[in-house]
Amino acid sequence: MQNEGQIHPEADLADGFSKEAPGVTLPDVDFDLSGPIGLSEIGTVASIIRDNELLRHPSGVYVSRVPVDPVTGQCSLDHHRAEHLGYPKVDLLVNRSYAAFRSTDELAEYVNRIYAGEFPAEHFLDPKYYEGEPRIPQLYRHYDMVLRYPPKSVDDVAILFALIRPACRHLVGLPIEEIAQRIWVEKTKGYRYKKSAAYGVALGVTAWLLHEVESHG
Repeated sequence: MQNEGQIHPEADLADGFSKEAPGVTLPDVDFDLSGPIGLSEIGTVASIIRDNELLRHPSGVYVSRVPVDPVTGQCSLDHHRAEHLGYPKVDLLVNRSYAAFRSTDELAEYVNRIYAGEFPAEHFLDPKYYEGEPRIPQLYRHYDMVLRYPPKSVDDVAILFALIRPACRHLVGLPIEEIAQRIWVEKTKGYRYKKSAAYGVALGVTAWLLHEVESHG
């Protein structure tokens, strides 16, 4: 009997889909959420295959029919292979920054101010947002990285989020200008942020910080 989590070769392709979709370029579809949600409640959970083991993707889900492993209930294809075959994946990303806002209209107000050029650069360097409560979402464990590369824009914050992921750690120590040129194009192994996802999280965190400064100083 095959161990739970291993790939079932017979589940490689589901009926109703063509095998002939090589090289398809699919758009990145990300949704930011204020809190965690059960991926299996939305659709079929995506997979990452390592050492012939079918591992659960941390954020990916398919809302259309895909090949399914009968043991795990997850997609039987690695998410890269699934994309190559034309199966569109949706990533549901938790951005706890949104919990600070009473409504989407209030969040939009802060986002529009950021787009107009407002950016709390000095507050990103304030240790109270990393050591006390409330702490800056997702960045509070990486104050040393923020001090090394002080952000001056949302793009810079997105780079910080990418740098703390394993696939980009090798870039730490390089000048920020070189990092900016390489971080979104290099295809190193390991978990990484896509540029679109990193920017979305960075925008939410920047809005959170603006809101926090105005609410509590």
